[in-house]
Amino acid sequence: MKCENCGEEIREGFDYCENCGAPIGDTVVLGKESLKKVKEYNKNTKLSAQKKIKKVKKEEKKEEAVPFYEKKSAMLVSSITGLLAGVLMTVSPFLTWIRVRGSDIGGTLYVNRNLFQITSRPAFLLIIYALLIICTGLMMLYITLRGNFNNIKLPYIGIFENGSYRKLIPSVVGIILLFLITNHDSFETRYEQYKETQAIIENNKIQYEMLGYQTAANMYCDVGYGMGFYAVILAVVLFLFSLAFKFIIDTLNEED
Repeated sequence: MKCENCGEEIREGFDYCENCGAPIGDTVVLGKESLKKVKEYNKNTKLSAQKKIKKVKKEEKKEEAVPFYEKKSAMLVSSITGLLAGVLMTVSPFLTWIRVRGSDIGGTLYVNRNLFQITSRPAFLLIIYALLIICTGLMMLYITLRGNFNNIKLPYIGIFENGSYRKLIPSVVGIILLFLITNHDSFETRYEQYKETQAIIENNKIQYEMLGYQTAANMYCDVGYGMGFYAVILAVVLFLFSLAFKFIIDTLNEED
């Protein structure tokens, strides 16, 4: 039933319009005070309903908010960092491990040595370490592909399955191999030889400067670890980062 005065719908059981206070039929006409109270009541009821709607919408918005560990984003970060770690670890033996840059009276020094070039004759243990690093990189790639890409079919290796703390093995092995390589006799010997060359060039520079040679200003020598050394460290960090995000996906965000 609609109000004859304002056209609003009147609910069943009411003798007057809730919107304007107009009576229905032969009902007694409300006075000004009563009409004012009706309108005030309607206004308060309307405000109360709007507050409730806002509160419900706010709660729904909170529930819909995406946390930093949202599944798709975390999976993408885990996959990219895991694959990058595996590639870096695998190629690291072929990158520079001992780097020499310099310029002497006799010419320019420019030396890059990977693990297979540390000595004039191949060091057996260094080659073994290099092969183990490659295997470690392949392990990182396997764990990432097996855990993050269900559509890729790979052989089952139980030791690295989901939820296993043994996924940390490649990172631990990488750090151990890094220590063994840099402390290997062949590596240390070659590194010290270049350090001695650096000291000789620096001493010669001082002497040539005292004698007034202008070319002495261009003499220098810099010896240090190359990209291969730092690639292993970066690979370990990235792989641990990848495992952390995979852990978030598997444990803290299972229902997303």
